[in-house]
Amino acid sequence: MPDITTTDVNKIDAEAVTGLLGTNDSLAYKVHELESHHHGWERYFGPAAIPSGEDHVADPLGEAGGSPGGVQTSFQAISGAGNAWGTPVQIFGATDTAVVLPVGSRAKYDVRHMIFTDVQTDKLEWLICLIVGDSAAAGIAAGTFTIKPFFVEKTDKNDASLELMIKRGTAGDKAWVQVLNITSASALTIDMQFGVHGYKG
Repeated sequence: MPDITTTDVNKIDAEAVTGLLGTNDSLAYKVHELESHHHGWERYFGPAAIPSGEDHVADPLGEAGGSPGGVQTSFQAISGAGNAWGTPVQIFGATDTAVVLPVGSRAKYDVRHMIFTDVQTDKLEWLICLIVGDSAAAGIAAGTFTIKPFFVEKTDKNDASLELMIKRGTAGDKAWVQVLNITSASALTIDMQFGVHGYKG
């Protein structure tokens, strides 16, 4: 039996990767996606300076070339009175992947990190629901959402943040957040920005 050379191994490996990267459940695909998640491009977002319906709702913070430093504001959500969920607030639009993510990283995305920039009342417990889909109602009905508890202090230098885990959305999928205040029965506001990872496919 002939010896297997480094060239042979490289050819086999190349063929395996080429053949499997497009197969969602393959090992090569999963390894590639993990690599993209940890070593891909990331953007943080606030409300679009010039929004367009449900298509364009988010712009990158401090966008390069912005005047003076791109978008610097936050989305605001409000809890429902009586310890109820508030109205969903759209934070990502149907065309936002094409508008705000780099070429080659627009086929899919995930919202991975939420930063709370302000809160109406100090030291309260909250729940946040992140919904991905064609509409907030459709996402809730389909179960394509994540709910996570968090706690925020109102300070001059608030560094409250939250890591989120969701399945990657496909370009065109929209995203919403809604909040519920556990501690208070009042309708209270909370301001947030969020980070997105973009993926090739």
